[in-house]
Amino acid sequence: MNPDSLCHILSFLYPTKSNHASKVQDIDYIISVHNELVALCEAIPAWRSAIRNDFVAFYRSRAFIFMQEAPFSCQLRLLRNQDVRRYGCSGETTGGTGREGIRNIFRDGDSRWNKWYDPAYDGAFPRYAQVTLEESLEVVGYGIKSANDVPWRDPASWQLMLGRDNGNIVREVHSVTGHRFDRRYETHLFVVSAAGNVTTQTDLVRLNITEVSSLQSGTQFAQLYVIVKQQEAEEQNARQRKRRRRRNRGKKRKPAGGSSSGGNFSLGRLWLW
Repeated sequence: MNPDSLCHILSFLYPTKSNHASKVQDIDYIISVHNELVALCEAIPAWRSAIRNDFVAFYRSRAFIFMQEAPFSCQLRLLRNQDVRRYGCSGETTGGTGREGIRNIFRDGDSRWNKWYDPAYDGAFPRYAQVTLEESLEVVGYGIKSANDVPWRDPASWQLMLGRDNGNIVREVHSVTGHRFDRRYETHLFVVSAAGNVTTQTDLVRLNITEVSSLQSGTQFAQLYVIVKQQEAEEQNARQRKRRRRRNRGKKRKPAGGSSSGGNFSLGRLWLW
């Protein structure tokens, strides 16, 4: 097991200061290692304290300070395109590559077009990228990956905002100011912690960008990673059945003996795309 991966996991999930960014190369690998450790801790509960005592002590020697939560208490997963009902943003353009739209933020890859680019640079902030999810999920962390070029378009200050699918952004759960990406295709991860009456259960996620590195030519980043708690198998299956029923209701059936004026499309179906 790679100690550096464990360092990333622990520093990401259990720092004292939530605005501490963990720099990672392969977020999928980190989450898979985390979930393997969760499974081990569930199978052998004594391992949880051993992992905490050994590894936390090791990383404290590297100037990390951790919360008192027990590590590896739940499995995690990354949101994917199939988890998204619809995308939204303050603006977008095809850019120089012709493909730099909002749907790229959940698309893996390092192609130069694989990014979201909002060309507005007249000081009209905030600029935002958001996703409405197929189901309500509990967000525990997120990451931003810098784009392939033009570092002065990098987000520098932002808020992560969560809400409900009724157009209301009701709460800010995390904020960063004066941030810097040191290189291209660099991913920074952040903790999202529920505090007080604020919950991280949501079906709408918005990255609200209030400042870029230099106000010259718009805003861009390559990917937005949203990390959520893995649902229990039975609950997840129930949610998937509910999702299929909702999609089926959005399909307009043809009447017997003829065709309807609108074909197989309806407002409910178009709303999903």
